[in-house]
Amino acid sequence: VDLMETDSDGVSALDMAIKFKRKDVIAFCIDKGFDLNATKRKSGIKPVMLAACFSDMEMMQMLLDAGGEINAVDNVGMSPKDYAKKLGQKKMIEYLHERGGKFNMYPEDQESISRT
Repeated sequence: VDLMETDSDGVSALDMAIKFKRKDVIAFCIDKGFDLNATKRKSGIKPVMLAACFSDMEMMQMLLDAGGEINAVDNVGMSPKDYAKKLGQKKMIEYLHERGGKFNMYPEDQESISRT
């Protein structure tokens, strides 16, 4: 089985590991050299964007520390921080802000961060 393969929707083993918060599998994928900034999904959503949706800072830290791009954008221009805001993930927004993450679709100011 080739772990780099994707299904017909472009979903990879890494995407599934993020969805199910399997940090052991995420670490394995990182060790095997998965490109953390690539995607075959039509939407352009990347692993760091998926992680932002689940508000798991440890998982996000793993991806960022291994080279995941904190300000990557999908095909409509949304960044990981935008995904966190869209889904009401306040702690993730704060974490991404501290790590240098930026909004791409929302205003970038302290007031908008504290209101999320």
